[in-house]
Amino acid sequence: MEAIGRSSVPFDLVLVDGIERNACLQALVPHLSAAGVVILDNSNRSEYRIGVEHLLAQGFRRLDWVGMAPASPITTATALFYREGNCLGI
Repeated sequence: MEAIGRSSVPFDLVLVDGIERNACLQALVPHLSAAGVVILDNSNRSEYRIGVEHLLAQGFRRLDWVGMAPASPITTATALFYREGNCLGI
């Protein structure tokens, strides 16, 4: 989680995966460029709702990809959070 703060350059893309997802989602917004986007793995899990709600409250929109997890019968989701004028052009 602290790694994002070590860069003096804002990020266009941040991928969040790991046990500190909520803390990362709450800490990363100041480190994104104006065009920055966030990808959250396992975004369907209720325990990450706090971080997701934080991004949505910051004006991000959400786009989900839902499907089977690799080598598992479990359905999971990965979400892309973006704002207008983002680096992906969506």
